[in-house]
Amino acid sequence: MAVEWSALPPEVKQEAYKKLDFISRNAMSLTCHCEMDIIKSMELYVPRVRFGIKEDKCLVVIHTGIGQFYRLEFVKKEGGTLVYRTQNSYDPKEATIKFLPSEDPHKTGAFLLRQFFNRNPHSLIETFEWDLEYFNEKDSCGISWETINILNHFRACKFRIKKLVMDDTTQLDMRKVMSLICDWEILERIESLRLEVDPECLTPRKFFDRTDLFSRTVPFHDSAIWMSDRRGETPGFLAQIAQISTKDCVTTARFAEMDDLCLFDAQNFPATKVNDKVTGKRQLHRNINVVFRYCKSECGFWCHAVKKEYEKLFIDYFKNEKCGLRWLCKKCSDPFEYWYYQNIGRRVLDEPEWLGIVEKPDDEDEAEFLKLKCETMRQEFENNDKKQKKENVQKHVIQKAWGFRTSNSDKNLDEIITEFSQTKISSSSDSASSSALKHDKEEELDSKALRRAEKNKKRSQRNREKLKNKKQIKKAAKKRDSDSTESETSGKLQSEKSEK
Repeated sequence: MAVEWSALPPEVKQEAYKKLDFISRNAMSLTCHCEMDIIKSMELYVPRVRFGIKEDKCLVVIHTGIGQFYRLEFVKKEGGTLVYRTQNSYDPKEATIKFLPSEDPHKTGAFLLRQFFNRNPHSLIETFEWDLEYFNEKDSCGISWETINILNHFRACKFRIKKLVMDDTTQLDMRKVMSLICDWEILERIESLRLEVDPECLTPRKFFDRTDLFSRTVPFHDSAIWMSDRRGETPGFLAQIAQISTKDCVTTARFAEMDDLCLFDAQNFPATKVNDKVTGKRQLHRNINVVFRYCKSECGFWCHAVKKEYEKLFIDYFKNEKCGLRWLCKKCSDPFEYWYYQNIGRRVLDEPEWLGIVEKPDDEDEAEFLKLKCETMRQEFENNDKKQKKENVQKHVIQKAWGFRTSNSDKNLDEIITEFSQTKISSSSDSASSSALKHDKEEELDSKALRRAEKNKKRSQRNREKLKNKKQIKKAAKKRDSDSTESETSGKLQSEKSEK
């Protein structure tokens, strides 16, 4: 015998919801309060979320796994907002386009983001990345306070984020904003990130970061990803950052290739065991008063730089470090983190309008060369993607989520807007006709109510008259009784007097 969904216990529904994708689960939470309470009681983990804002655009990208993401871009148009929805793809040809009457894409994107995460007290975002643009002098942090108020709704939970990433131009102002939006008991670190693209390579070759461990309540990392080699510039760059750093900071260069271990062997200093997995060499640059600590392990090579007078503060940090490559190491890092940063350079090709973290070339000739080279690389990547798609189709077909299945990008934008206006007109006409029917029904009900009220009025009037007549009859009967008793008493008195 089949059992209805409403008759299932919450434990069984939770097991069913675990098998749903992110979008479908969120859609089910909007069906009724009972389903929403069940889904809100479940844990929700997302490895990375991007939220971008430009003057007339808004971007929401939700990564749910390696190669799995939902991308929604909101673009302001006359009379409303266009929403481009794609799943696991940046190709606008595969987008599902929808027209919304809302004229503020920032508020629409912020409301959707809050809808996904703020209503669930058990949702957890591993990394939240901001991509903001300084388009308004009044909004010093690149985001309006109206949008912030939507994210910081008084009924909603705060965003539970473990790592916050932003570009180096917004990190100072955004810390004030994030204190209103984020749960600081969950937040573990803040990172300012910039990306230096090389036309010959789009995969990371080096990763620099300046780590502040002690001066803040949350550790702060100032990071830069280099796609180029430029080994000769590394020592000078490290020394420069170390010199301007405070006593609470250590600067580190992390190298992606195993061939870079030759840099460790080239240092003519005695090697010592830092711990059971790391071997190190120490060098003091007396003229700049900076200590270089070269480290290697079976994972690769990295180098720390710190001012000599503050080196003792970081001794425990150096000794406890087993692998200093972080997400550059495929063996030790999180699989999603490794995949994401290995493909972060493709943002130049896939999302040329959303490059807040990308360092802009100073030279116009270099920028033009980079543009031409990226066009060539884009064609190469597109060919590789087509091959991978054919292989994936042969292996298995990925079922797209609700709202991302049908593509209407081949239609003209004017056609989409016209369809929306027609549906809006038809819905308004339907609502008008329904309101007219409702009005007729109300009039009919009103006439019936009037007739019923008149009948009730006449009935109550008759009842009052009957009651009045009864009162009069009772009063007349009482009067006759009193008159008879008076006559009897007077007769008795007269008879008594005659007898005397």
